[in-house]
Amino acid sequence: MGEEVIKMPSTKEIERALRKCELPKLVRGTRHDDPGLRLRTAEVLGGRFYDEPEAVAALREMLREEEESVLEVVLKGLLRASEGCGVPPQVAPLLGEDSEVKVALELSKCREELFRICSGGFGEGVRKLALDLLGHVAEPEDVDFLLELCRSPEPSLRASALSALGKVLVFPGVREAGRLVEAFLSAVRDSSPEVRAEGIRGLGQTLGRECLEVVRTFLYDENPQVSEAALEVVCLLGDEDELTELLESPSEHIRDSALRSLAVLGPESLFRGLAKLMGSELETWAVSRAKEVMEEPELWFEPEACAELEEALKNLEPEMRRNLEEVLR
Repeated sequence: MGEEVIKMPSTKEIERALRKCELPKLVRGTRHDDPGLRLRTAEVLGGRFYDEPEAVAALREMLREEEESVLEVVLKGLLRASEGCGVPPQVAPLLGEDSEVKVALELSKCREELFRICSGGFGEGVRKLALDLLGHVAEPEDVDFLLELCRSPEPSLRASALSALGKVLVFPGVREAGRLVEAFLSAVRDSSPEVRAEGIRGLGQTLGRECLEVVRTFLYDENPQVSEAALEVVCLLGDEDELTELLESPSEHIRDSALRSLAVLGPESLFRGLAKLMGSELETWAVSRAKEVMEEPELWFEPEACAELEEALKNLEPEMRRNLEEVLR
């Protein structure tokens, strides 16, 4: 017996399927001759059905699309699917058969087409989208390809390649730490703020606390992308003393970020940091934040931790406790 021929839906049928969001007909219509219909089909598949394995499989097949406007929509839909999927595509083949795993499995099959798109022949915007998606599905063996793209003449592609490398680092198969550190160190000296920001994040991911001395020098960078990346890393990796030091920053944004990171360490760390500001020029700010903590503790702590607030106050050094209790009365 010969292979079953799948009938292509007519233009009228696809128009109706688009209006009624009929997934089976939309999937069969992804190879229609009209690029406008293919584009609209991809929009619905990636917008309405991004969490359906059948739709993700159809979008994956559309990665062979040569019409750039259509391919851009396809990549956006697959990115939405990858961001909404709770299963890493790299481990999907090892797991069961539920819908989310099937979505992750379809995403894991995108790599070869993404390599082709990233390698050239398309505009910078489409290549960046493909590289962003590759960051979600890349395997440890893709490090060389990503390192090569870190030398791209386009800043947005360099930044996306660095971001993708940071995601690959979570897998134990990566044995390229030295080369990655070199790439991230080179990136923090890049002319593009977007690239410098990703380089800073990469240093945090590869070096941990060892990077803090370098990263702190970017906290007051004139470009907000760079300073925000540095603050992100310092707040993630800093210990109580380092975060408390940031509470004396002239930047209220930095102070607030440091304060919330102290809250992550626990109520005592938060109160010790605030108490050290009593009697300083920042006392008014510290008092207002202390009152927020006591009046709306759920904004600062998980519900189960809220009961620890009074206990944390009792455990402070006597002078710190008196200072805080006096302003909180």
